[in-house]
Amino acid sequence: MDHSSVELKNTLILVNPRAGKGRGSQAWARLLRAHPALAQSQRIDCHDLNKARQEITDALFNNIQRLIVIGGDGSLHLAANQILKHQQLERIALGLIPAGTGSDYARLLRLPGDPIRAFQQICSAEPRKVDVLRITKNADNVRYAVNTFSAGVSGWVSRHLAGPEIKKPGAYLRTTLKAFINFEAVNCRVIIDGSPWFEGPLYLLAVTKGSHFGQGMHISPRARLDNGLCEVVVVEPMSRWLLPLRLCRLYLGNHLSASYVHHCRAQTVSIEPLCDNHGFEIDGESTESAPVTVETLPRALTILA
Repeated sequence: MDHSSVELKNTLILVNPRAGKGRGSQAWARLLRAHPALAQSQRIDCHDLNKARQEITDALFNNIQRLIVIGGDGSLHLAANQILKHQQLERIALGLIPAGTGSDYARLLRLPGDPIRAFQQICSAEPRKVDVLRITKNADNVRYAVNTFSAGVSGWVSRHLAGPEIKKPGAYLRTTLKAFINFEAVNCRVIIDGSPWFEGPLYLLAVTKGSHFGQGMHISPRARLDNGLCEVVVVEPMSRWLLPLRLCRLYLGNHLSASYVHHCRAQTVSIEPLCDNHGFEIDGESTESAPVTVETLPRALTILA
């Protein structure tokens, strides 16, 4: 297949030039050199997030059929949310060229880190329907996650991991280890498909569609993109001297059978914070804590991978 001849008039490219300490900008430059025809496509740079959201929405209603994201998990989250907010845009296929620090969702899609190879994979891939998570606080506050909703220590980390620090390799792991020095377990009530499932203190609650989050933590090794269910993982409090060893198990993905871990699959998860729990994390972004419902939306997003 001649990838330089791919139909581009209905393609929108979203570039995050700051992703991965400038890797987003470098990836776009490499793609232009390899495929000069890409200069004909419509491009949005997400320097200003609010402006980028509006520009994406305007473009999506202008016969766009393919949206290619050059960036990390945050850039993918931004693009997916703009598509999912407008259900009539199901025709639009989303592609990812990973250029972020973590790129956790790219792991599940098995996308290569090289932007040329990733672009070739997008061009040759059959569109695939995948599930997403809808997070509802109230009728006026609805967000979507393609990968993970989490609470506990991840909320603390996402609040404290900002600025240049987040761009450094291993930043999430280092900040998590730092968090455990002062972090106190938070209390939550978790209801699975309408039935009480867990109530009490926890270090981490993760509701996922993807297998990885937190720059490589293999939190849900049994995750599937299109089975109509989310993975729910709760990690109970433990002695601080055990934390480094058990955190290692979370990164390796061999923790589901551990006595301090609760795991199940669900269609709907309701989370009720019983105290201040440092906020929630949605696809790597920090948000305030409040009672929420997380629903699995089967086959709601079209992915090129």
